[in-house]
Amino acid sequence: MSLLPPYTSDGSISYNVPVKTPTQSDVVELLRYLPIILETQQKIIESLQTVREELSEIKASQGTHAKSTESTTQLVSELLATTATITAKVETLTTSNSNLKEDDALLDQCQSAKSEMALQWSSRLNSRKKHFWNFLKNKQKAELYSNWQTNSPYFIPLKHRPKMIPGETAPCTTRRPEEAKLRHHHDTEPM
Repeated sequence: MSLLPPYTSDGSISYNVPVKTPTQSDVVELLRYLPIILETQQKIIESLQTVREELSEIKASQGTHAKSTESTTQLVSELLATTATITAKVETLTTSNSNLKEDDALLDQCQSAKSEMALQWSSRLNSRKKHFWNFLKNKQKAELYSNWQTNSPYFIPLKHRPKMIPGETAPCTTRRPEEAKLRHHHDTEPM
């Protein structure tokens, strides 16, 4: 027995059909299914919270990647500006000099400018590679640490495990594993 009003084929409620007033047995049957409905809703809420947390982690990692991309873009634009000024200097020097000795000096300046450009290019490229590999390494570490934190028996790395202290009181001993978990969480949270 349905307690909802009847619907027409287009999805609207039909008011021409009389709606039956629910009986006590209908209400009891509905109440029987209420815990199952509430449990299902709770599972849906938990899964949506998990999705929200994962999305916030993705957003945070994109922010760090965007910052490194922005700094790399700035470095490349500086390199292009330097290249443009060096090219302009080389052009002005080649048009203004007519003497052979001046041409030799110009050739030396061009060679030094070329080596300077190559040096800047390689340093910027190495900087970009370093930023990328650091980002990738930290991302993998963050995933590993988050997996450790979500495991059923909570795994604490050796760095954060509490050490045994002779003569320590019982309340301090019971509190130290929770403090170790908290330290581990605080160390891995910025990643």
